[in-house]
Amino acid sequence: MSTPENISRKPRRKPGNVRIEDRHYIDGDRSRPTSRWKTDANGKRVPIGKRYIVHWNDPTGTPKSKSFDKRGQAEDHKTKMVTEIHEGTYRDPHKVGTPFSVIADLWVKSLASAPKSTASAHKSVLKNHVRPTFDPREIGSITKTDIVSWVAELTDKGLSPATVHRCFVALRGVLTLAIPDHLRADPSAGVKLPPLPSAKDRFLTHTEVALLAAAADYRAGTKRPGARTDVKGETGGPLPVDKKGVPIVPAADPSPDGLAIRFLAYTGLRVGELSGLQVSDVDLKKGRVRVDGSLAVDEDEPGDTKSRKTRWVPIPKSMHAELRKHLKGRKADDWAFTAPGGGPIRRTNWNRRVLKPAAELVGLLPLTAHDLRHTYASLSASSGVRVEVVSKLMGHADPGFTMRRYIGLFPDDMSASADLLDAAMSAGK
Repeated sequence: MSTPENISRKPRRKPGNVRIEDRHYIDGDRSRPTSRWKTDANGKRVPIGKRYIVHWNDPTGTPKSKSFDKRGQAEDHKTKMVTEIHEGTYRDPHKVGTPFSVIADLWVKSLASAPKSTASAHKSVLKNHVRPTFDPREIGSITKTDIVSWVAELTDKGLSPATVHRCFVALRGVLTLAIPDHLRADPSAGVKLPPLPSAKDRFLTHTEVALLAAAADYRAGTKRPGARTDVKGETGGPLPVDKKGVPIVPAADPSPDGLAIRFLAYTGLRVGELSGLQVSDVDLKKGRVRVDGSLAVDEDEPGDTKSRKTRWVPIPKSMHAELRKHLKGRKADDWAFTAPGGGPIRRTNWNRRVLKPAAELVGLLPLTAHDLRHTYASLSASSGVRVEVVSKLMGHADPGFTMRRYIGLFPDDMSASADLLDAAMSAGK
C-alpha cells in the first residue's frame, strides 16, 4: 500500500544506537570467527583488518560505521557520535574528509551565475593564493589557526591588504558552501585581516586628465623604433614644471594609450567594458557608444556588463576626430581598443603598462583605472548634469546609489532648490 504524500516517511532506523563491535572475537567466549582470521607464512593465526568497528545510525536513520585498531579510539569515536547526534551537530565523517579541492571545484561552478569579471577575479585568487595551500587538505581538517597562518603568509609575501581580503573572500566562499553537509561551522569566522587603507575616491580635473593622457602619448612615442627610450625630461631628469608647478610634458603624437585614458575619463566606462568594446559599438554619427559587454580577466569573449543591461553613453565631440582616425580600417567585429600584440586590453596589464607609468611621470600617483570612472562622475556633476542622468550613463541600477556613492558632488542641485524656496517665500510675502 502506498504512503500518502502528505505523510513523511519515518527513518529506517532510530538515529543514534551507537555501539562497538569487536571483529576479532565473538563477545563473551573469546572465540575467533573463521572469516576474520588467517594463517600467516609462519603458520600462525593472525586477525584480518582493524579490530573494532563503531556502528551508528545517522540522523536520517542510515547505518554508518568506522573501523579502529584500538579500543580507546573506538570508545572516543562512540562518545563523539552520541554527543553530535544528541546535540544536532552531527556531520558524516566521510564527508568531513572530503578534499578541499572537491568543494572548491563546486564553488567555481556556482560562479556561473555571477558576472564574468567577478567570477574571473574569484577564480584568479582561488587558483593563485588559495588552492596551493588548501587543496591537499581535507575540508574538515582546516582550522581557524590554519587560516590565521595562511593570512600571515600572504601578507609576508607582500600582497596588498585589498588582495588578501579578496583571497579571504574566495576561501570563505568555499567553506560556506561546505556547510552544513561537510562542516559544522565556518573555521574562518573571527579571523582578523590586515586593515584596508581608508578609501578616498580620486577625482581628476580636466587639466589633470589632459596631463595624464599627454604623458601616455609621450611614453608611447618614446617606444617607437629609433626613438629615445627615456621617459623623463629632455636631459633624462625630472620633467620641467611651469610657474604653477605643473609638469610640462614634451609634445607627442596622439596614441591609443592616451586616447583610452581620455575615453575612460569622459565616458565613465569600466576598464572591462572598454576591453569588451568592438568597432561596431562606436557610433560616431550619433556621437555615442553602446556598452553591452565586459571582458573578464581571463576571457576572450565579452560577457554581460556589471548591471547586465545595455546602455548608450554620449562621446564628447572633441574626441570624434581622434576616434575616427583610431578606428579607420578596422572591421566591425574588431576590438576597438587593443593591447600592443593585437589582443584585447587586460586591466591588470593596462594599469601596469600604461596608467601607472603615465601617472608617475606627471606626479598623479596613486591612481587607479577606476579613478577615471570617478572622475567622469565628478566632471559630469560639476558641469550640471543631473544625478539621475549620471546614474543611467554609468550603468548604476539606482540613482540613490549614485547619490550615496558620490555624495557631495551634486551641491549645485541642492543650492538651486534652496534658491527656489527663497524665491517662493519672497513671492508669498
